[in-house]
Amino acid sequence: YAIGELTFRILAPNEQKYANTNDYSVVLRATYGAVSMMFTGDAMGNSKGVSEDEMLSTYRADELKSDFLKVGHHGSDTSTSPEFLAAVAPKLAAISAGEGNSYGHPHKSVLDALSAAGVTYYCTHERGSLVFVCDGESIVYQQGQ
Repeated sequence: YAIGELTFRILAPNEQKYANTNDYSVVLRATYGAVSMMFTGDAMGNSKGVSEDEMLSTYRADELKSDFLKVGHHGSDTSTSPEFLAAVAPKLAAISAGEGNSYGHPHKSVLDALSAAGVTYYCTHERGSLVFVCDGESIVYQQGQ
């Protein structure tokens, strides 16, 4: 799909029926100029769900690699499997999770994995609203509100 210079592709869901409703999440990969961005909703992996595994087996590495990642399922340990994170290989990430939520999102294991992969990440539970600006050549964090 295209809207002006922005193109996007829907990567998931890939099946008609899932055991876990989170695997029905729409996963979108957008490209604007030289910048690619992946938005994962609540798609699951890490042996808890199948959406990430389906994407890994369906798409080539260059179809998954993205400069920016909206981390799956609020930073839950049910998403952003090591294999998925390695395939996407983002430089920058955002995690949407409420402060003091009862689920413990984002999970330390996900934050540790992002750090170990050299990903700069920002979390709404620490900064409030997150604003990123993309000019087609780069994407940068601008502010939290």
